[in-house]
Amino acid sequence: MRLLGIAKFKSPSGRVLVAGTFTPEERERVYDRKGSEIGYVAEIFGNVDKPYISVSASRLIRKEHVGGLELYIKERDTDGKSKGDKRRHGRS
Repeated sequence: MRLLGIAKFKSPSGRVLVAGTFTPEERERVYDRKGSEIGYVAEIFGNVDKPYISVSASRLIRKEHVGGLELYIKERDTDGKSKGDKRRHGRS
């Protein structure tokens, strides 16, 4: 798993704001340190080098437990030749 960033706070709408370490793809699944799914990347904004990421939480997370939470994404397996990952073999 790759460190997405550190959660800063939870908005009233239920989204978690993360100070990112890199720019992920939208709709990518987000996990906590234990590997439990937290939600997915909903929006990316801010600086390209250090973006802010809005994560739509699919799991109930208490506001007071969000600050400082490390969030991760699973790295995709690629064959090293194509730009996409192995799971996509073409359009259906």
